[in-house]
Amino acid sequence: MTTFSFQKANSDLESLILKALNDHEEIRITTNTGSVVMIDELEWESLKELSKLFADKKALKQLIDGHFQRDNNLQASGKSVEEVLYA
Repeated sequence: MTTFSFQKANSDLESLILKALNDHEEIRITTNTGSVVMIDELEWESLKELSKLFADKKALKQLIDGHFQRDNNLQASGKSVEEVLYA
């Protein structure tokens, strides 16, 4: 993560936006009262979805169970992804 003062970020905002978009790098902008982080919008949407998944205990348990089954070469019960999505 690269850090810039508010003054520097303000004077060079377009290049910082392009850096966040093209390099997928987080940009920290600091002020006297705190900091903010600028990230690519698609990355932000992914983080929001991940946060929702972690907040949903049932979905999180199913994800963990699925990884356990995969890692231990166990047969998953229920329908496959293909059956659910393309049936």
